Amino acid sequence: EPEPEPWPPTMPPRGPPPPPSEGSVWHLSGECTPCKFLRHRRGCTAGIGCRFCHYPHLELTSTALQRVSRDRAAQQRRSAASARAAAGQAAKGGGLDSDTDVR
Repeated sequence: EPEPEPWPPTMPPRGPPPPPSEGSVWHLSGECTPCKFLRHRRGCTAGIGCRFCHYPHLELTSTALQRVSRDRAAQQRRSAASARAAAGQAAKGGGLDSDTDVR
């Protein structure tokens, strides 16, 4: 006699749901920028293709969004400048002056 099927029927395991937008993939790391259009009456027209985060955020005022964006851009500029400086020092021979006497 065949075994009866379990009730309720078993569903195949599924992975986590996809993020609501492309920009949302950075949400857990804290490196995302909230989408300012998501709260708009019409919502975000870019949908899943939006490069900004569609998950809820504590800071959602327009001033806070501008501050987050400005701070993130400044951090990226600082990182790029320090990388350029380090590359320049390495190109000069490790950053030591030619007349410096190291003992």
